Amino acid sequence: MAHTPGEMVENGGENEAGEAVDLFEDAPLFAGPVRHVADTLATSKGRGRPKGAANKRTTQMRDTLLKMGFQHPMMNLAALANADPVRLSAELACDRLDAANMILKANAELLPYFESKRPTEVHVEERSLGVLVVGDMTTKAVADGVFSLTGIVGESDTDQ
Repeated sequence: MAHTPGEMVENGGENEAGEAVDLFEDAPLFAGPVRHVADTLATSKGRGRPKGAANKRTTQMRDTLLKMGFQHPMMNLAALANADPVRLSAELACDRLDAANMILKANAELLPYFESKRPTEVHVEERSLGVLVVGDMTTKAVADGVFSLTGIVGESDTDQ
């Protein structure tokens, strides 16, 4: 009688009756030198930030910066988008084209907050599908190029 996995393998994975034997039936998934993996998985379940929850450090840093008097970056971007290109170029010591490009980029960044993206237009191409008939079936020609299985043609059939 084969009892050890080695003896079962020697017998081709079959018992005395010739039936297949599950060689890993009683073997634990994590045993021996990898037992720490099972311990790590057991302790890590249920930990971590839920999906969609704010990061606590990020929230604290934002609040600290706002209390220190820093403006929200969106407000800075909006101020740049509304800037006069001549005054902005003088303030930044750059040419007017560079100032105008900065204003254009700021407006492009703010645009999604004012106007939502239009839905994508879908063009549906209507196609007529044929009918596959296997076997003998009698049909009647009821109009030019129109065949009917019943011999009856409705109004929608004649308009095609």
